[in-house]
Parts: sequence; structure tokens; C-alpha cells
Amino acid sequence: MLGFLSNLRDVKSALSAGMLLLFAVWLLIGEQIAKVAPGDTLAGKVATLVDYLGPVATLAVITFLAYVVGLIFPFHLLVLAGINRHNRKRAEREGDKTRESRLLDFIQDQVGRAVRKKSVGELTKDLVREIPALTKMGILYPWWIRLSPRFLRSSLERRWNNRVVRQALKSKQPDGKEPPQVGSFGAYRAGRTEQKDLASALLRRIHSESALLAVDLGQKDDKAYERFDKARSESEFRSGLCIPLLILTTVTALQLPPDQFLLAVGVCGIGLFSVLVLALRAAHKAREAQEEVDSAIVLGRIKVPELQVLEGAINEDTATPSRGGTILRSLLPKK
Repeated sequence: MLGFLSNLRDVKSALSAGMLLLFAVWLLIGEQIAKVAPGDTLAGKVATLVDYLGPVATLAVITFLAYVVGLIFPFHLLVLAGINRHNRKRAEREGDKTRESRLLDFIQDQVGRAVRKKSVGELTKDLVREIPALTKMGILYPWWIRLSPRFLRSSLERRWNNRVVRQALKSKQPDGKEPPQVGSFGAYRAGRTEQKDLASALLRRIHSESALLAVDLGQKDDKAYERFDKARSESEFRSGLCIPLLILTTVTALQLPPDQFLLAVGVCGIGLFSVLVLALRAAHKAREAQEEVDSAIVLGRIKVPELQVLEGAINEDTATPSRGGTILRSLLPKK
């Protein structure tokens, strides 16, 4: 039943987006299509087929074509990428002011407890060793890697990751120079900054794996996964309508006569307002879906490798002294 509902939501999203796009195309070339008469040309053969099928069958074909168009142009992926980035930055920025930052608060607490046993540098080494993909969350690759062909990019990124980690590890070796003396408050503030940076990097990593973690949630709690799937589907549906509705608004405004400028401005205003409302509601539903996964992580229903590394450090009896933060600072993007 859950799979049927999920498939029905996917059909609804693709069909709605496709209908909006086809309607925009009809506004552009509908007059030329209506003038096509049955004949031996390609357009004439299509007109003959429409006459043969009748209005009901033609409507069914148009509906199927709209569904295919909606599948070919998954605009929701573009909008969701921006929404997820916005939600993550909001959770990082607002700290404990919002419910969506519950996972960040939990990660910061775990990092603080782990730092009592190990330094931030040692924790980062353990995380990079246990979770190699963690390096991809913060490294800013050079332009020649970002513009390289796809079949070479993964190899170049892997070599660059290894180079950054080697340089970070090498910089941790003693060089015979005494570190500069800083006050206790300055050292405390620097340590807190490193802990927050590490917690933010882990939050980005966990949020990027939300889809995989939700699969584990489905095995542990069916009701929680059903709430997650419903909220995610609603977010995708609203996101999928944003760009087609924006296209339809633009086409409608351009089709109006030049002497109806105020009407065109009104159409654009209504369309932009509708897109904004859809985007805001999509962001709200995306936060609801993420909250289900975050709650399961905080309650311990889902095991996350990153947090398991921190738990292992917390449960250790001995601490290894180290100059902390070097690897972490190498992995974080330059500000």
C-alpha cells in the first residue's frame, strides 16, 4: 500500500509539471496547430489520427504525453537542491533557536564529549580514516578539476583529497618550534570554533546521506518512514511545479498585447507570488522530512557511522595528546 501511494505521488508530480509545460507550448504555437488540416504531411497525419481517435482518446494521449514530459524534465531536482542547501545553512546558522537544529545540537554535544578524550585533530583523523567520503564535504577543488571531463574528474578529485590529507598530516609533525603562547580565553575560543566547524561538517555529511538513512528508518519504524515519505513527496511535488509555473507565467505575459502592459505586470506578479509560495511550502515539507530522520538519529534508532566514531572516542579510557584541528582546517572550505 505504501509503495502504491509513493508511485501515485510520483505520477502526480510528473503529470502536473508536464501539463503546465504543454499548456505553455500550446499558448505559443496553439494557433498554428489548430490550422493544420488532415493530409499527407507529418502534421497532417497527426491531425488525421486525432480525428480518428476522438476527443476522449486524444485527451488520454495528451495526458500520457504530459506525464512523459514531466519525467524528462525533473525540475524538482534543481529546486530541491537549493531548498536543501537553504535548510542546512539555516540549521547551522540559527543553532538551538529552531527545532530543525536538533541534530546539530546533538552532534555538538557528542563532539564536546569526545574532545574530553581526544583532541579535535585526532577525532578528525579517525573520521577521515573511517569515512573517506568525509573529505568531499569541505574540500574546494581547483578550477581545472571542476572543469575536467567526467571520466577524469573522479580520479583527479581522489588524488587531490589524498594530497590535502597528506599535507595536513605532515603539518602535524613537530618541527622544533614552540607554538605561540595564547591566553586561556583565546585557546578556549579557538577550541570551541574547531568543535563547531567539525559539527557543521558532520551535519553536512549526514544531511547528504538522508535518503540512505531513511531506508534504514523504514526498517526500524514504519510510521516514521511513512511520515518522512509523505513529507518528501509533497516537497518534491511543490518543487516540481515552481519552474513550469514560472515558464507558463512568462509565456502568458508575452502573449498579451503591448497595450495591456499593466495586465502583463499583474500576471507576472501573480505568477511570481505563486512560485514563491510553492517554494516556501516545499522548504517547509523538506524540513519536516529531514526532522523525521534527525529525530531517529538523536533517539538512536538509526546508526550513523560518523556518530559511531564519536561514540568510540567517548568510550575510550585514554586520550592521545595531539595538536588539534590541522586536518579539519584543511578540509573546511576557505572563507
